[in-house]
Amino acid sequence: MALFGRATEIQSSPQQIEEGLRHLRDETMPALREFEGAKGFIAFGNRETGKLIGISLWESQDAMVKARDRASQLRSAGAQAAGGQITDVTEYEVMLDERF
Repeated sequence: MALFGRATEIQSSPQQIEEGLRHLRDETMPALREFEGAKGFIAFGNRETGKLIGISLWESQDAMVKARDRASQLRSAGAQAAGGQITDVTEYEVMLDERF
């Protein structure tokens, strides 16, 4: 079964990373769990540079596409909470998923 992912890059200030993470845990994750076809989320961050990368996982490309507008609203709110700007949003097919 194929998975799909949407990667969002946000450039924030290092001082606002914790507020961005709080918003992600308290606001974004509960909303994302309600999306039909959402399968998970992973976030990467660099506390020194303030760069954040979030990847949402979807059970199908159709589910990912249907969620675009609502996901865009969540992204904007998250970037604002982190005091940052969205620098890139790209959609992908997951080509390899190996966990150890």
